[in-house]
Order: sequence, then C-alpha cells, then structure tokens
Amino acid sequence: MPGNRDELSIEDERDRGAADPVLSHGLPPCGEAPAPPLDTRQRILEAAKEEFASVGLAGARVAEIARRAECNKQLIYHYFGDKSGLYAAAITDVLGTRPPLEVGSRADFEELLLRGFEAGPARRRFLRMLMWEALAEEEELVGEQHRREISEKIVAHVSRLQGARLVDPGLPPRFVLMAIFALITLPWLLPQFAKLVTGHRPHEPAFVEGYGSVLRALARRLGPET
Repeated sequence: MPGNRDELSIEDERDRGAADPVLSHGLPPCGEAPAPPLDTRQRILEAAKEEFASVGLAGARVAEIARRAECNKQLIYHYFGDKSGLYAAAITDVLGTRPPLEVGSRADFEELLLRGFEAGPARRRFLRMLMWEALAEEEELVGEQHRREISEKIVAHVSRLQGARLVDPGLPPRFVLMAIFALITLPWLLPQFAKLVTGHRPHEPAFVEGYGSVLRALARRLGPET
C-alpha cells in the first residue's frame, strides 16, 4: 500500500502549495466555511468516491479528485479541510444514503437479503473503499466514530427484528449483522472466487438464481426454531 499517515500529510501540504490562491485570502477554516451549493459539493464527493475506490486513501491525489470534479483543488481543502476529511465525508455520504430497513414479515426479511445482494453493483465504490481499508491495516479508521454510530443504529434494527421474532433472539445481534453483511457482499468482493466455485460471475442470471435460493433459505434459518 502506498504511503503512511505522515506521507499523506506531506502530500496534502504539497497539494496546497506555498502560493495558495484561495487560502492566502484569509478564508475561514473548513469548520466555519459556508455550505457550498449542493451540486458543487456532491460533484466533489462523487469524484472523491471514484478516486478512493480506484487507489485507496493513501494512493489518492487531491489534484486528481479536483480534475474529476472539474473544480479548483483548493476548493476541496476549503470545504473538507484535508484529504482525510474528504474521505470521511465521502464514505459517510454512502452510508447516509442507505435506504431504511423496512421488514415486517419473514418474507420481507428474505427480500431484504436478496435486495442487499442485488445492490452490490450500485455499491461498487463503497465496497472497493472497504477493501483498500482492509489492505491498509490501519489501527483507526478515518471517520470511525461517526461510522460506529451508524453501525449501532443498524445493530439496533437487528435487535428489533429479533424482538419481532424474524431473527432468532438467542443470537448476538452484532454477529448477526456481520453474517448478513458477509452474505450480501462477499460475491461482489471476491467475484473471481464466485466464478471459481460456481462457474458464474455474481451478475450472471445463473448465479443470481442459485445464490438467491440460498439466501432465502438462510433467511428462514436465521429465524427462531418453532
């Protein structure tokens, strides 16, 4: 993996430049900046997701993100503070756009797993960002506290599913969530393994049909014994 946190700080400073045309005019720091127009901020975030998904946090360059977003890179520093701040905003933006988990019956729970798996291609950038994080083996995640808060909300929803007896209440909810996440994402994280084992890529109809039948069966088995 390219670089460590010290090198990232050096790269940030290099990108800022000594003759910063924006910061040299005394604009307020990121936390005090006025909110940018939604289209500009979202354009930066979308460009950042593509860059981080392609090369990870360490390999990403602010100049390349600015090129993708068609904006001055100093605008990125102005709104997000530094590259780590932009990364935290990008990954939180993905997590914040997840649809609510609406489950009222066992059939709904089965559909939830199926929809979660089928959404894999739409979450391509998010999954790739997670893979880069795993390879980096950092002790602390960027934006960890906020991401933990989001995870706690999902764990609480799993607990509600257990209260409704759609998931076995005897199972630890945090590990149920881990199992569900693994079930719906692993084929997209390791498509070569999926093809090696089944002869099909995850997006192919034969895989979707076969894996979908397994997901439905596992959803039923996660329920309490009757």
